[in-house]
Amino acid sequence: MSEWIEYKSQLLKAYFSSSGGVANKDSAFYKEFVSFLSRYETKLANSTSKKTVNTNLLEIDEDIPCNSHGVPQTEFNKFFTTNVVIGENVADKLALRNIPTFVIKQFEFIISLFYKFKNSRNFKKLKNLRSGQINLPIYQSKDELLEKLENNQILLIAGDTGCGKSTQLPQYLLNAGYTKIACTQPRRIACTALAQRVALEMLKQFDSEIAYQTRFDKTKTSSTRMLFLTEGVLLRQLVDDPGLQRYNVVILDEVHERNISGDLLVALLRSACQRREDLKLILMSATINIELFRSYFPEAPEISVPGRLFPIELRYMPPLIREVDISRKKSAKIDAGPYVNILQLIDKKYKSSERGDVLIFLNGISEISIIAEACKEYAEFTKKWIILILHSTLSVEEQQKVE
Repeated sequence: MSEWIEYKSQLLKAYFSSSGGVANKDSAFYKEFVSFLSRYETKLANSTSKKTVNTNLLEIDEDIPCNSHGVPQTEFNKFFTTNVVIGENVADKLALRNIPTFVIKQFEFIISLFYKFKNSRNFKKLKNLRSGQINLPIYQSKDELLEKLENNQILLIAGDTGCGKSTQLPQYLLNAGYTKIACTQPRRIACTALAQRVALEMLKQFDSEIAYQTRFDKTKTSSTRMLFLTEGVLLRQLVDDPGLQRYNVVILDEVHERNISGDLLVALLRSACQRREDLKLILMSATINIELFRSYFPEAPEISVPGRLFPIELRYMPPLIREVDISRKKSAKIDAGPYVNILQLIDKKYKSSERGDVLIFLNGISEISIIAEACKEYAEFTKKWIILILHSTLSVEEQQKVE
């Protein structure tokens, strides 16, 4: 089943184009498929037993007897284990005109294998995801959260970082039957990332039931039931609609940050709750400053969710003694040396087979670019690191690489 290799470039051009096909040739899906195809080709070349596939089985003969479920009673064929149908108009017919039909069938079979491979990998991720959700600290408070919200209009949630409140609470509400849910975030990156994460965990990443809206971008449609939005967007909506009739539940996340937009939202939403008894308001904060919100909403019940504790080890490095060009030091915004040294220390202490991540928080895109460039040079030399940057000015596709 290797005849397709001779027509590889033509087949890729026919099924993947800039105008569509199975996927756009500039998409991540196409890059993954090409990588899979290369590995599949290598496996065929290295295979000791050259097995062939009866391509006639890729079409169901009406004369073949089927059981009560419509399954053909023939020898086992992997093609039927993955429900992939490639429409007649998907491929470029002009590009396929000189390719034998059985070769086309082979290539479509490989596409179906790729889908099966992706589904298998995603299912493993989903199993780990469900296990991780149950182990989050907020899971133990799930029933209490829903009960308190049902019996009260306003709810305060104090949760340490890492307890899962930002990703799990919106899911609890949606699964409990609440609709028209708004979840605010101070920053655009958090807004889009949380919407995509919650949609992924709820297996709704291919529709707009869970969407986001920022100043310059949105995925919201008429079918959206949960919207992640920035504080500024919600403020503009309050100007047009002080009662926020478009929402039944509003979640204010990260209220402990105490910025102007957040404080203004707290005041306006308290007023909106007085206008509408059916409007539910949830304020989520880290444990710091929770007393301040407790005094502002004295009748609101409070639920405290502990965070997950991890062992933390502090290690201090002596400053590097070296000659420094004074004029160059003044012009440089940040010294990348200490950050590269940290990567070197990690490489010395841990085996290359041991996986892990390093997060570096910096003050802007300029500093991020300087440190990333230096770390990339080190990564090119060691072949042990993948350097990714994250900033609100990057495209959504670039930001998603960090996930």
